[in-house]
Amino acid sequence: MRVLKILGVEDCFDGIIDIRAIDFACKPDKIAYQRALEISGDDDPRQCIIFDDAMRNLAPAAELGFYTILVGKNGTGASADKVIPSLHELKERMPELWEQGI
Repeated sequence: MRVLKILGVEDCFDGIIDIRAIDFACKPDKIAYQRALEISGDDDPRQCIIFDDAMRNLAPAAELGFYTILVGKNGTGASADKVIPSLHELKERMPELWEQGI
């Protein structure tokens, strides 16, 4: 929560699922994303956003239906739903997260 507050995005998330919560399953293994969905109680990955700085971690999430955001890359050749240079730019690049209360 401390990091989210520093980034100014603490009000954008219902919860955070870390590696301990998913029984140490690691990205990019699909089981990690499936366990996160189970924990969240949301069976529709299209309602979930995943941020990562590596396409190899986003690709399996995209296959499952997550909305993917590549952070910190120039986006050349990237197949993420959105590319942003920094999480600090999230509010500017995706104001709908605040406007619609998503």
